[in-house]
Amino acid sequence: MYHGWPWGASQLDWQIIRYADFLLYKAEALIEIGEDLDEASAIINQIRQCAMNSFYVKDFNDSA
Repeated sequence: MYHGWPWGASQLDWQIIRYADFLLYKAEALIEIGEDLDEASAIINQIRQCAMNSFYVKDFNDSA
């Protein structure tokens, strides 16, 4: 068992981080320092909008 961060046990030579994760890191940092909460909110809403319009997630009640 590898002790430490879970992605440290990867067999990849490089780590994959989604662009959305970077945006969330930025939004979280802006919120934590209390600076430009409007920008942080806009970043979060941008990610939500992208997820809402995703091909994969259209309707949870539709089994197709």
